[in-house]
Amino acid sequence: VAAPAFVASALWPNVVAAFVRDGHFVVVTSEAAPDSWDRRTVAEIRAGEQAVIAYPDPGAGKVPLADEHVVTAGDRYVVV
Repeated sequence: VAAPAFVASALWPNVVAAFVRDGHFVVVTSEAAPDSWDRRTVAEIRAGEQAVIAYPDPGAGKVPLADEHVVTAGDRYVVV
C-alpha cells in the first residue's frame, strides 16, 4: 500500500498521495501553476496537458474547481 507513495515521492516533489487504480499509476501533487496555465480554464488544461486540477491548495474545504475556473500562474493547486 505504501509502495506507490514511496516511488512517487522519490520521483516528484510535493507529492500529496499516490496509488494504483485500474492498472494506472496515479500521482497527486501540490503544484504552483506554471506560466503556461495562466488565464486558462481548468477544462482547457485538462484537455491539453492531461492534468486534472482538483482544488486550490490549501484546500479551502477541498471544494472541486469548476471546469470554467480560470487558473492564475503562481497560485497553488492540487493536481492529479
